[in-house]
Amino acid sequence: MKLKNIYQENKEIMTVILSILSGSTLVLINVLIIKSDNFMFTATNIISVGIVCLPITLIYYKRYKKIQAYEEIYPDFLRTIVEGLNGGMSLPLAINYASKSNYGILTPEIKKLVAQMSWGINFENALQNFAVSIDSPIITRSISTIIECHRSGGNIADVLSSVSGSLIEIEKIRRERSMMISSQMMTGYIIFFVFILVMIGIREFFLCGFGDFGSTSIDSESETLFESSSISKDTLDKFGEMFTHLAIIQGFFAGLTIGKLSEGRLSAGAKHSLIMALSGYLALTLAHELIIVLGFSCEQRFI
Repeated sequence: MKLKNIYQENKEIMTVILSILSGSTLVLINVLIIKSDNFMFTATNIISVGIVCLPITLIYYKRYKKIQAYEEIYPDFLRTIVEGLNGGMSLPLAINYASKSNYGILTPEIKKLVAQMSWGINFENALQNFAVSIDSPIITRSISTIIECHRSGGNIADVLSSVSGSLIEIEKIRRERSMMISSQMMTGYIIFFVFILVMIGIREFFLCGFGDFGSTSIDSESETLFESSSISKDTLDKFGEMFTHLAIIQGFFAGLTIGKLSEGRLSAGAKHSLIMALSGYLALTLAHELIIVLGFSCEQRFI
């Protein structure tokens, strides 16, 4: 099991290193070769960021979901231990008794805990190794409570029952929060896409009204000459790039906010950030290309 964990960790490290090297190489090629094409330059940068961030995000999110699965099944393990304690068993024997049942994803870790105790490893050290292997803050705190209770000689069955009840309540609150926040998550997505539509409208229609219509006017009172500056094609392109970058930035931070609200962790918002940033970029880029194809672009209207 330890060799398997080491192999998994090394595999994840190699994946991260390869993704960073691939993304960095693509950025270097982009800067040296494709820099003259604004569309390809921005698209390649987005792809580079995705190559770097996506594997890291998937690895971290996979760990997060695994820990969440541990925390959901862990109270059942504690309740089985309480049954053994109420039957007159000591805590190590009750854990051994509980290991006979199936706890899904938690079963291998429990088997490893029992194996360590059977090899003569100190009971408290085996529990600490169990907590370190799972790497869940909630389970780590409960293990610390169990160890302290075992040292002090209190009623361990009552303590475990209380811990199990607390974990169940925490999981219930987490699910209720997720259900309550789902409407706010949808609102966040709607607000973001409305923002994208506003950006498209400003870029493709509003700014066109200021293009190539230079004129001069004189204020009759102050007799000051004003020149109303026209917006050139290059300036419109720069505005387009700025709006595209703004949509990507807005999508990234809006996604992190949604993740924090829905699941309580910024890391959970990584998938929302990726979806929203990519959607914003594609929406602005494809809308611009479609408008050009249909003949509604600023340049075509000014001819």
